Amino acid sequence: METYEEVNISNDDRHQHPDGNDWGQHPEHQEHQEAAHDGEYERIMQQINELMARAEDLRHQQRNQALRSILEQMHKYGLTIKDIQSRKIGRPAKRSSATSVPPKYIDPATGATWTGRGRKPTWVIRAIEGGKTLDDLRIAA
Repeated sequence: METYEEVNISNDDRHQHPDGNDWGQHPEHQEHQEAAHDGEYERIMQQINELMARAEDLRHQQRNQALRSILEQMHKYGLTIKDIQSRKIGRPAKRSSATSVPPKYIDPATGATWTGRGRKPTWVIRAIEGGKTLDDLRIAA
């Protein structure tokens, strides 16, 4: 079985040309490296620009396809932009309770009304504290 001798290589030794010069400093290597980098940079930049243009075209195509699909679904289900903007996904739009329940109580001083639902308005609380009852505030039928 072969054995290998362990060799310690320092960072300084790794980049040495056989003539003792640093690879980056050797004139032949430096010229070759600069020429390769110049051409490679231009080539990579051209590829980036081409890929960016392709990506933009694909994004535009996907956007148009998505828009067509959305418009088809809107037409199919009779939806308008307003329908979409007023609804949360998965839930029907809430109906406004302000117009569906008539007020039952009125503040005779200000004309403010209350349906009797939800939290009591300040004017109802003050009227009750002042000795009135809800029946005193009830709107006559």
